[in-house]
Amino acid sequence: MLQSLKQPNQPFVLFQRDGTNWSMRYTMGGRQIRKSLGTSDKVEANRLANERARVDHAEEIATRDEQVAFTGSILWMTLRGLFLLALVPAAQDKLREQ
Repeated sequence: MLQSLKQPNQPFVLFQRDGTNWSMRYTMGGRQIRKSLGTSDKVEANRLANERARVDHAEEIATRDEQVAFTGSILWMTLRGLFLLALVPAAQDKLREQ
């Protein structure tokens, strides 16, 4: 029998099958994730799930920040390249005028 425990204001659901270890289920980045918590004790499972949710949330934010920084770097390099390409013809024209 599946026992499920959804607590208000928690970003996860705890569940247990037939008295085995508790597991957690949550959504991150549009994907549903299930993880075993390695304990049959409900209180310990809740503590571990909260800890895991905090760690995963922090990792998701760090990954998102890295993606934004990478995108910003690419944008900067592209704009710099376009600017330099625009200067080359102008510089060539000036050299021809001299």
